[in-house]
Formats: sequence, C-alpha cells, structure tokens
Amino acid sequence: MSDPRLVVSLGDVNGIGPEILLRFHKARPDLPLLCVGDRTALLYWSREIGIPFDFAVADLNVRYHPEPGKVSSIAGEAAAQAVEVAYREAKQRGVPLVTLPLAKEAVSLARPGFTGHTELLARLDGKRSDEVAMVLGSSRLMVLPLTRHIPLAAVPAALSTDLVVRQVALVHEWFRRWKRRSPKIWLAGLNPHAGEGGTIGAEEVSVLVPAVTLLRRKGIAIEGPLAADTLFAQGLAAGVDLFVGCYHDQVLAPFKMFAFHEGINVTVGLSVVRTSPDHGTAFDIAGKGIAAERSLAAAAAWALEMGGAAL
Repeated sequence: MSDPRLVVSLGDVNGIGPEILLRFHKARPDLPLLCVGDRTALLYWSREIGIPFDFAVADLNVRYHPEPGKVSSIAGEAAAQAVEVAYREAKQRGVPLVTLPLAKEAVSLARPGFTGHTELLARLDGKRSDEVAMVLGSSRLMVLPLTRHIPLAAVPAALSTDLVVRQVALVHEWFRRWKRRSPKIWLAGLNPHAGEGGTIGAEEVSVLVPAVTLLRRKGIAIEGPLAADTLFAQGLAAGVDLFVGCYHDQVLAPFKMFAFHEGINVTVGLSVVRTSPDHGTAFDIAGKGIAAERSLAAAAAWALEMGGAAL
C-alpha cells in the first residue's frame, strides 16, 4: 500500500459520507487514501452498495451498525473522533485532510455546544475560531461568510471592524499564496441597500466602511459595502474572485444555487490543508444508493492542488 496522499475522516455513518467515499474510490482507485473511522460501518456500506475498497483504514473500533437517516449520539461522537484522529494523521504525515459530512445535531447529543467542523479544527490547531476562516469555493465563484453558525439575531453584535479586517486579510493572503496573484474582493452590506448611508441600519457606516478603509491601506483590492441583492449578478460579470458576506446564508444561498453539486469548503488558517464537500449528511437519501460524489471529488482535487498553501 502506497503512502496516502489524502487523509479522509469518515463523517456520520448514518449519512451519505461512506457512500460517496466508496464511489469516489471506485472512480479514483489510483489515489492512495487513509480513511479514519469505524471499519465495521464502512464494511456495512461497502456491502450495501456493492463497492469494495482497498484503501487503508485507521479503525476507531466503535463497532456501530449504521442506521441510515438516523440522528445518533454514537454516530455523532464517532464522526467527531474521526475528525480529531484524521487531523493528527494529516498533520503528522504532511498531507491534506478531507472531512466527510457530520451532523451537528448528532454530535451535539454527545458534545453539547458543538458548532461545526471549522471550530473543532481551529481548536485542534491551537487557534480561536475567529483566527480561521470558512471559505466556500467552486470553479465559478468563492465566498467568505464573516460570521458562521450563529443565530441571525446575533450577527450585528458579532460583526466588528477588527473581525472584518482579520478575516479578509487572512483569506487574501491564502488566495495570493495559492493562486500567486491578489484577489478582487467585493463586500456585501449587512442591511438592505447596504444601509442607504445609515438610514437603514448603522453597521455599514460604523463597522464595514472603516474595515474597507483599513484593508485598502494594506494594499487589498476590496470594494464595498455593496448592496447584497445585486452583489453576485454584478460581481460575476466583473470578474470578482471573492464575495464576502456578513452572515452565513447571505453568501451560502447564492453560492449553492450556482455550485450545488461541486461546491467545497476550505478552512483557511490551519497548519494543514483541509477541505470538505459543501453538503451535509443528506439523511433523507442515505441508503437509497443515489448519493453523488462530485463535491467530494472537487474537495479532493482542491486539497491536492493547494498542497502546502495552508497558512
């Protein structure tokens, strides 16, 4: 068995993660993988969909029999443990990490307060959650939500000029190292019409405009805050590389409309390269044999291309 070029965490075994991994392995049998997860669950899925595998498995020895579509604390805890072990394996081996989907609800049953892969990986890397960034990318566009998995009502208080500057500067430097050029960046306003000069909310004037001024002083090509309702239509025509939004759905909704089947997630700021398919566990189709591996294939391709681009 060749040394792995990718380490993959198995994700929630009641979802589609194992199935898309097996389908990806069937399409790319030449790519050496190390999968971290419960071997018993992986063997179950291999039999269910009729795809054998010969990649290496770092077995967590959970011995859990998958229950497709079920939210389970056992499966949730195993998925979180797989991320932790896979992170250490990837860092030790100096290869990229690809994480398969887990269910926040399932992990939270075992680990109350769990908020997601990004925050878990930041902690494993010895960083605060605001010291890493969650970037969603595809062949067509790339987006950065400044706040992630928090209630919409909490977004205004979570936004600060310092947060905007640090997140955008971090992603700008990552992009520049990877692509060997500086990105063209547009920032969405928080409020309708980007606040209309303060008449529809104060955050643009008090937080976003000062952040843009500071970023431009750093030599970063950023425009905004701009009205979010026209941001993507105009930005795609203008060749924008990175769209920055104030909250999760502001940029994730249009991103998934354009890149639902090929979108990937990158955690910027880690000491390892980490990507993931930009979809969830899809409990509703788990076990039906219809899950597609396109997003996983894109995540693997990005991880291999980025190589040593992690900051």
